[in-house]
Amino acid sequence: MKGLTALVLAVAVASPVAGVVVRDPAERAVLTAAVPQEPATEGLDALTARVAASEDAASKLRATYRAAQDTETALTLDLALRREENARLLAALMSFGRIPAFAAHPDGPFAAARALGIWGAIEPALRAKADALADQLREIAAARTVQSEATAALEVSLEDLSAARAHLISRLDTLAGGPATPAVLLVAARNTETLSALADRVSERTRAAGDAEPGGLHWPVRARVLSPFRAPDAAGVERPGLVLEAAPLALVTAPGDGIVRYAGPFLDYGYVLVVELAEGDLLTLAGFARLDAVTGQSVTAGEALGFLGGAEPSAQEYLMLGQGQSDETQGETLYIELRRRQGSVDPLPWFTARNG
Repeated sequence: MKGLTALVLAVAVASPVAGVVVRDPAERAVLTAAVPQEPATEGLDALTARVAASEDAASKLRATYRAAQDTETALTLDLALRREENARLLAALMSFGRIPAFAAHPDGPFAAARALGIWGAIEPALRAKADALADQLREIAAARTVQSEATAALEVSLEDLSAARAHLISRLDTLAGGPATPAVLLVAARNTETLSALADRVSERTRAAGDAEPGGLHWPVRARVLSPFRAPDAAGVERPGLVLEAAPLALVTAPGDGIVRYAGPFLDYGYVLVVELAEGDLLTLAGFARLDAVTGQSVTAGEALGFLGGAEPSAQEYLMLGQGQSDETQGETLYIELRRRQGSVDPLPWFTARNG
């Protein structure tokens, strides 16, 4: 069972959370962060961390499910391709199994001895093949068990995530009431045609961006890169940024320390944030359904900025996210641009660690 053993070990090493699904179901309590019972008394940072931990747990469970699904698919296909070979193997074993070891050979005892000798030589090889086939069937059954366990745990994880998100939003609502975006900036946004131009217009930089090396920013959302830097869109227009695909209602956090220079609607991007980072770089995040930051606000890395749109997915819908099989399984998108010295650069090298 090398394939599934490698799968389970890889999952366990990469993520203790995901590895729980193949062990005691009672351990599932550690799959997600505990949901706070009294959200009003919880600090904002703690609530944000709880939502992030729940999103991380759900994502790892989805990865576990998909790895087991891939294993099952590969093994099942291999069985189908070797169906005739396996049928001959089983027929041979059944046939030889019905012949007594002392059966008389029609050509006499010496011929019988030779026949038994030949059988003794090939029988171990046939048995080894039969054992390998049995292992493969057990491996398929184990992969299906992993998928079933992961789905059950994911249902619990998504419930905890929904509750944690509701508590965070409730807490953010109690802290709302900051200054509105100045009218002059809203007018500037209405008279601007691109996100790059918007970032340059609302910036209050007094110096050029520094010479910082790439790296140092945290991913604002757990997602996969749907469209890389300068990749053409459906109309053939190159976008000077990244398009990320994330789960519905995903939490978006500040990638680094900075000051919000614009927070508000823009064209058909939904709500947009332009954050001026410490080095003078401008980071634009577009695609919010809910904003929890205001113009002029200082933000720190990891601070909650808002949420993407969409509806609560079921476990099966969540498992299909990112597969691109139907409109119902599409995630939400967040667009990111990074401006340095009045020019757009590829944001990807500036984010540390792995995402998605």
